[in-house]
Amino acid sequence: MSKLISDSLRKEFRDNGVVFIGGALDRATMRMAEDAYNWSLAHPSPGAGNFTGKDSAAVFYQDLANPNALPAYRSMLENSRASDIMAS
Repeated sequence: MSKLISDSLRKEFRDNGVVFIGGALDRATMRMAEDAYNWSLAHPSPGAGNFTGKDSAAVFYQDLANPNALPAYRSMLENSRASDIMAS
């Protein structure tokens, strides 16, 4: 992990609030993330929202604090380096 998350990336994150880490997530992790996302779309909580602009094909979906989501996300959180990357 130390090779992936450098001091310059940490500084960039502090300065800009976002960084791009190419190749950070392998194919299996991306598959777990997609499965979790699809679960969220199929099982929205009452507070979920799908925001699509009239003049845009872009979609923003939000479902914060869905009390039933943890089992759907657990595999990705426990079996990938995604949480280690975020913690770093």
